[in-house]
Amino acid sequence: MKNKRIYLILILFFISGILSYLHWRTQVANAIYLNAADKPSYLRLKKLGKALKKEGKTVFISKKDHFKSGKFNIYGAENDLNLPAVIDASAINFLWTPAVPQDTIESYRPFDVIVVQNIPSFSYLKAINVRTAYIPEAINLYKKPAKRKSEGVMYYGDIIENFSLSLYLAGPTDLKVDVYGNGFENLWDEKEIMNRPVEVADFLRYAIVLVDQSEENIKDELINQRIIRIIESGGLPYIRYNSGVAKIFGDAIPMYMNQAEFLPKIQHLLANPQERTDHLEAIYQTAQQWNSSSQAKKFLELFDIMEKKMITKD
Repeated sequence: MKNKRIYLILILFFISGILSYLHWRTQVANAIYLNAADKPSYLRLKKLGKALKKEGKTVFISKKDHFKSGKFNIYGAENDLNLPAVIDASAINFLWTPAVPQDTIESYRPFDVIVVQNIPSFSYLKAINVRTAYIPEAINLYKKPAKRKSEGVMYYGDIIENFSLSLYLAGPTDLKVDVYGNGFENLWDEKEIMNRPVEVADFLRYAIVLVDQSEENIKDELINQRIIRIIESGGLPYIRYNSGVAKIFGDAIPMYMNQAEFLPKIQHLLANPQERTDHLEAIYQTAQQWNSSSQAKKFLELFDIMEKKMITKD
């Protein structure tokens, strides 16, 4: 009797081991490989990878010169100058990139689906019958905004070529702005330059956060990382008008069109704390639709569609 029990236990262990092995084989066979061609793409894919793992997927992430390929692959590139080469053309290969210049489309042909972060590129690719999807940067909020006493204005960002549009517009006014960033010595009141890195608590402490955008960001309708960090930290950004931001957030994020609007809108927001709270609540509700979890589910949906189509490649 004792020997039979031992044999039964061994058989159960053996079956359990076989099942675990088969499950592992299945997981690896359906793993998702993330290949980042540059640092911004690596940071973007790293966040996506964590979300995919929470969805129960096996994920491998690699940097340039160490790319790997499986059945499902997502390549990341910040622009067309650094496009990665597809390792296995018979696999399902996605490219995730901020924007696609219209005169370089041929270099994107090796990818099955081009996932972009701005509406103009998405519309353009659809118009020329290229498989595409629109998935902007993830916005992962730390927590729901709570009622708090916030006042004053801060600027977040480093000086670029001795110029900051936000501070240029604020300069001639009586607006006091605490500056968190590098390179502003001799360009701004030293008493208002905070000589330390910005912290999450800073975004909560100020009523309004000024931040700059590049001309490229605005032209390509992209939300830059500084704006995303402000939102994730619970701050209220005040930015130059960006139609890409408006398409996602509507009027939740306060924006100004020109110099004439800049100061009056700030003064209005500073004088109306309830309106600021309403903006923050609207931002919170919208941002939840664009977090890493939502991104992961969208990519999995796209992979499922592509797999079912059983694409035959040239």
